Amino acid sequence: MAVIGSSNLPLVSLNQPPPARSMTVTAEQLIEGQLKLPTLPVIIAKINALVDDPEVGTREIGQAVNEDAPIAAQVLRIANSAFYGLRAKVLSTEHATAILGVRQLRNIAMQASVIKDFKHLEKSSALDLETHWRSSILTSQLCAEMSRRCRARVGLAPEEFHVVGLLLNIGKIVLLEGFGQRYADLLEEGMQKGLEQHEAERASLGFDHAKVGALVATKWGLFASVSDAIERHHLPSAELTGAPVANLVAHVSRIANAICSNDLTRAREVFSPETLKDLGLRETDVEHIIELGCENLTSILV
Repeated sequence: MAVIGSSNLPLVSLNQPPPARSMTVTAEQLIEGQLKLPTLPVIIAKINALVDDPEVGTREIGQAVNEDAPIAAQVLRIANSAFYGLRAKVLSTEHATAILGVRQLRNIAMQASVIKDFKHLEKSSALDLETHWRSSILTSQLCAEMSRRCRARVGLAPEEFHVVGLLLNIGKIVLLEGFGQRYADLLEEGMQKGLEQHEAERASLGFDHAKVGALVATKWGLFASVSDAIERHHLPSAELTGAPVANLVAHVSRIANAICSNDLTRAREVFSPETLKDLGLRETDVEHIIELGCENLTSILV
């Protein structure tokens, strides 16, 4: 998992200029010099390999998940949650795979694995991890649902939008893992200066959690549009035109954040008429997503 590297590139005060992205030092080099990015969870790599094997069926994939008892237990807990609305309780990962399908199972396993891998950070004061994961899961659910309602071509399946939403802010967790209290300090200093988290990160580090998250997605072999959406999700709407995946994810994540803050007025103001038109969406789609988000938030399991 992420650890502080051997680089001598220190964190700097927000009162000082950041280690700027120059012709010789890029954000990628700064990140690689200070952080070790997490690897793809073993169970997801195993599922991906099985999915590519034409001789393997849902039973074998369910059995593979079952080999990791803690993950299997969490997968069943999530699969039986209100969000999936199964008529009968599933009692095995094989049954869950048959009922939900391989893509859904992979997303559930991804959620369980990522949360498990960073569980040791729960006592950190820098981030409220339960709130973080609850927001990430809600974002993943709403991204998938909104993609189903898009009348324009967006380039990814709903299950893939689910992954983008889940990993959208994983860069924050990697920064917390790598820098510990120093990350908490820079966020606190940024808050006192009225900066958003990503602005405080850039001011102190020369890069932000969105860039870190994009590099994680690339390392995990996810689609380029997934990495791009993660990297660009803090950009203003005008800079997202022509990139449908990033455009959808950025705006839906802002709705999810507003719902988590119980600010439904702000949630309704996220999509401009121009963005709705670009994505082939209607105001009724936004209202549907907000209603779904409010309903799902209370039943999310972390």
